[in-house]
Parts: sequence; C-alpha cells; structure tokens
Amino acid sequence: MELDSHADTCVIGKNAMIIYDHRRRVSVTGYDPKSGSNSYRIVSAAVAYDDPYSGETSILIINRAIEIPHLDNHLLCIFQCRMGGVTINDVPKFQAPNLSLHTHAIRVNNDDDSHTLLIPLSLRGVTSYFNVRKPTTVEWDDYRRYTRYELTLDEPKWDPSTNEYQEIEENMVSYKGEVVNADTLNLRSDFGIFELRSNTVPSIDHVDLGRRWGISPEKALRTIRSTTQRGIRNTSQHSLTKRIPTNDRSLRYQRLPHQVFADTLISGTTSRRDNKYAQVFATSCGWTRAYPISQKGLAHEGLSLLFQRDGVPSACIVDGSKEQVQGAFRRNLKETACQLKQTEPHSPWQNAVEGAIFAARKMSKAGSPMALWDDCLELESYIRSHTALDIYSLNGQVPETIMSGETADISFISELGWYDWVKFRDTSETFPNDKVVLGRYLGPSIDVDQH
Repeated sequence: MELDSHADTCVIGKNAMIIYDHRRRVSVTGYDPKSGSNSYRIVSAAVAYDDPYSGETSILIINRAIEIPHLDNHLLCIFQCRMGGVTINDVPKFQAPNLSLHTHAIRVNNDDDSHTLLIPLSLRGVTSYFNVRKPTTVEWDDYRRYTRYELTLDEPKWDPSTNEYQEIEENMVSYKGEVVNADTLNLRSDFGIFELRSNTVPSIDHVDLGRRWGISPEKALRTIRSTTQRGIRNTSQHSLTKRIPTNDRSLRYQRLPHQVFADTLISGTTSRRDNKYAQVFATSCGWTRAYPISQKGLAHEGLSLLFQRDGVPSACIVDGSKEQVQGAFRRNLKETACQLKQTEPHSPWQNAVEGAIFAARKMSKAGSPMALWDDCLELESYIRSHTALDIYSLNGQVPETIMSGETADISFISELGWYDWVKFRDTSETFPNDKVVLGRYLGPSIDVDQH
C-alpha cells in the first residue's frame, strides 16, 4: 500500500477483498492526457494488515476507491484519508525535526474510537508504503477478533473535483499573507498535484430508470437530474464477502438545503434541568436551534435531535473542538452523509451569539431566575428562526421558511411571551386540590402531541 499525493482518489489493485460495488464508474486519466482514459468502477475494499511488532492482524477498509485490477500496488490518496479523520505523517523519520513514534506513520481509530492503530511507514526509493495482503474469509467474518479500521469515508460521497477545499484553503490566509487561524488547518493541510483524475457517472442511468419505471428516456433523464441516489444497493453480484450497508439514516431524515454552524455554549449557571451547556446550530440566514446538555461530551445528542426534529444539513461547520470532530459527533455526521467542516474565518457566528444575548436580555427584563436559562435559550432560538430579520438573503422571509421550503407557522410560539402568567392543568395534584394551577410560560413542549 503506497501513499500517492498525486492521486485524487484511492486506488485498489490486486490482492484485495471487494466488499461493495457502488455501481458507479469513473473515467481515469493518467499524468499524460494524450494517453487517453479508461473506465473503472468505484468499490469499497478490505485488506489485512499484520503489525510487524505485535503480530496482530487488523482489517483496513478503503471506501469509495477506484478499482484498477491489474495494478500490483494499492494507492492511498492522502487527502481523502485525512478528510476521513485519519492522521498521516508522511515525513520520513530522518528528515523530521522532532522524532516520535507518530513520525512517518498513519494513525487511525476504529468506528467507536475504542481502538487506535498506528501503522509505521517504510520507504521504497522516495515512496512511503506499508505491507498489506488480501484477508481470508475467516478474518473478514470474525470482526470481533480482527478489529476493522476505515481509512476513507463511505459517506458523504467523495468528490475530488469540488472547489470547496480550495476556497477554504484560500480563506486561511489574510490579505497580508498571514495565517488567519492556525487551529483550523489540521483537517485541510495538504493538497497534491493531481495526476489521477476521475469523472463520476450516476449509479443508475436514465436508460435503466426508464425501463424499470416504464417512462420515456426524456422523462427519466429529467428525473435523474433533479433527484439524488443516496441509498442505491447493488444486488446483482452475490458473494459471501459482499457487504450490503444497513444504515439508512441518509434516507430516513429530511435533508436541509443549507449548511449549519455548530458550537457548544457554556453557561455560568446550572439550570433547573441540571444543564451547564447548550449545543447551538445556526445558519447565515439567522435560522437557529439550541439544545441544552449537561456535559460537553454530549454534543452529539444535540446533533441527533437536530436530525430528528428538523433534518440533516448539507454540511456541519464546527470550531475544531474535540467533542465536535471526534467520537459520536463525527460518527453521526458520517452515517447521515453530512459533511464535516472546520470553522472558516469570518463565519456568521453572530447569529448564534445574538440568540443567546437576546435570551439573557429577555430573562433580565422579565425578572425570571437564571436557572431557567436553557428554557429561554430554546424558546429564543425558535423565535429568532420565525422572525423576519434584517438579513438581505432572507428577501423579506423568515429563516424557518428559507430552511424548510414551506411557509413558517408561528402558532406554537406566538400566544404567550416568556415568563408570562398562565393557568395549566397539573396532573400531579390530588383531590381536593384544584388541578388547574397558576404557573409561568417557559416555551413550547417539543416532541409532545400538544404544545
């Protein structure tokens, strides 16, 4: 297995176990365009790695790679691996200023971050590599004994032709040529001079779709252009080693048409619900959601609530904090095909911050206890999302309408104001006490039949 900084996609050669055929083909062109191009399929493959020191065998999975069956060596696209959270240090030990075990090595965690694999690299000429082999059927089937590590992501789909990475990289440097924020470079730090280039084609073309649906090729072509194919499964090839993905989260949840910014806010007061933090999501158009949590490590629970209640955004941009780029948070994004990005300079974070400021002012004005800050923040996020803000991109609409594509309804948050006096039915009251009692309004009851 060789590291290839010139390839824009990983390549699988001989001696690998093909575990999934993505039913997509790419046109591959070498370093000399005059030599023409060839069409190859996109696959997920597995190889076995035997640790030269401990003797332990691990299974390495390379998702969304190009299969070129006649190649003797597999090629790893460094950039594609790094986008999957794999740490690659390709500086040879004798050239490194600070030598350690992680120098000239690959570090990767398994799916639940319970195991970490360190793969030392060797040199052949000036090319970094490590030895792998084709796993046996027993090794592949016994996943409890042989830990599996993914070197590249299965979702979202790998697209090396996107210009998003170029824009992020350019924004990392100010007009003075100075680095804007060095902490945001760790996931966007390497670009190669791509010589291996690919052009993808749809999983199901309009001809097959027209035949299966009984519609004209013209209608099928328009359908292909205006829809997605996130959950296509290939059942045409039957094999004991074939893997059919069972995760349907990328299809189960509604898709949101905008990327969101995420951050974890810290409160100086523990709330009545024992919350100390809040996971906040916001967009550049002012749409906001806040989910109080008791620990920073539970940031992924706020992300899950966002997916369940509102949908999955096209991308989630975070500030690089550990709880948002590792573990369950990253895994939830991966399983729902939501791209993880780190904070770009000059991001519109004022939308989330202003929501918290308004909540604090509202509590002070109403004279409500500070221990109710999480209730107020949740309510304020809904109010802000349903308010026609002075933001040009809204074009007079409210953020909720822009985000959902449907006219926003404000009934559930417009009848009462924060901390207003209300009468409600308290089912815990027993006879002869009146079940209708006096209380304060703290916001709508989400996920309950009646607000």
